[in-house]
Amino acid sequence: MNSKSTTFFALLVFLKVQISEGLRNDNEDVLTITPPVIAREKDESATFVCTNPEGDVENLQWSRNDTTILSMNNSRLKDENGTLTIENIIESDAGDYICTNTDTNITGTGQLKFYVMPSYFKEAMIVIGINVVLIVIFLICTVWTTVRQKRNQRRKKGLGKRQMY
Repeated sequence: MNSKSTTFFALLVFLKVQISEGLRNDNEDVLTITPPVIAREKDESATFVCTNPEGDVENLQWSRNDTTILSMNNSRLKDENGTLTIENIIESDAGDYICTNTDTNITGTGQLKFYVMPSYFKEAMIVIGINVVLIVIFLICTVWTTVRQKRNQRRKKGLGKRQMY
């Protein structure tokens, strides 16, 4: 190996180490929220789990709109050891929930999305109506075909008797 290729190889190894250390440091400065986004209907419940890269959960605190969950005095919201549970969800619960390590001030965000499940009553009635019409058409065609076949059979029998005489 010549000196140029050795220098180039050493530079590549150095860059790889620097990049991997940079990525690792970036990940260490963020709390992990599982799942990051939750979509729920009215009266359902949701749970976010905040994971600290340092391992401790005692210093994790959930907040929303710059107000800690513990100070909200809302019995539907529970913040226990990095786990946020929201029960009987209502529309105003939708939004970002932030988990903060109170010692290091690193944060992670979980998002709650609220949706209203639409009623498909009108669509169901249309589908049922179409099926009823199709069944009626099928029955009419079946009866009509049966009647025609019987008429044709009678005609054939009548023609056969006339030819015999």
